[in-house]
Amino acid sequence: MASQITSLSSEQASILARRLPPLSFAQERLWFLDQLQPESVVYNIPVPIRLRGRLNPFAVVRSLHEVVRRHAILRTVFPAIDGLPVQNVLAPSPLFTPKLDLSALSASHGEAELRHLLLEEARKPFDLARGPLLRSLLIRVSEYDHVLNLTLHHIVFDGWSQAILLREIAAFYSSYTTGSKSTPPDLRFQYVDFARSQRRHLQGETRERLLKYWKRQLSGAPAALTLPTDHPRQAVQTCRGDEFRAEKHRGGNSDIRPNTPGFGKLDWLFRQHAPPSYKLGWGSQFL
Repeated sequence: MASQITSLSSEQASILARRLPPLSFAQERLWFLDQLQPESVVYNIPVPIRLRGRLNPFAVVRSLHEVVRRHAILRTVFPAIDGLPVQNVLAPSPLFTPKLDLSALSASHGEAELRHLLLEEARKPFDLARGPLLRSLLIRVSEYDHVLNLTLHHIVFDGWSQAILLREIAAFYSSYTTGSKSTPPDLRFQYVDFARSQRRHLQGETRERLLKYWKRQLSGAPAALTLPTDHPRQAVQTCRGDEFRAEKHRGGNSDIRPNTPGFGKLDWLFRQHAPPSYKLGWGSQFL
């Protein structure tokens, strides 16, 4: 579809753009960032699902296919017509879910290979114009231990969607393996309907009023957030970071203590720059 769009005349492209739904404002921001940094994986969302017990792989894949069929956003791509992005909802089609078997490996080697595979999948970029924007992989760790790994782009998925996704996969799987009929009904409204409604609402006088309000509120705001970091801000954002690990034990205790390496710097940073309502602590306290 994307290759066909690029071959259209300007008049044909204009007609098609009016027929295809627009992006929501949140989607448009993500599309714009993707244009700035093509093949970035910053907005990839990995969803590894550990499945313990006897498993019917065919029913798992079929359940996932039904969820994708039910939610049009999960089969939507975002080509650009005359430089402007649109939503193109693809027809339901069989979902390609590769299957890998790690059961021949020892427990330790199997877990190491599993972590490697999950990280590798999370680091693969998406093509927003061509899709698909959901990848699936079913990994057999042992006879009674599997992982269904899903990777989605944030333009079609968010944290709030994860509980819905898991609940519906479980409902369809139960239906296919037990013969029950308690599957979710088809949706009356899809995300494209929300995007259209949002665009219609935020036009004309409403749009101008909100723009004036936020321009007034943000007048004089700093152009960049200047935190006292150890290294100067780079000219090109890399999104490279590091992690700080600590275990939380039963009873609410944590390994984070005032003598933990790095705690002093974090504490000083928060005392200097965090609002009064924020607290850096340990035990049962969180940032």
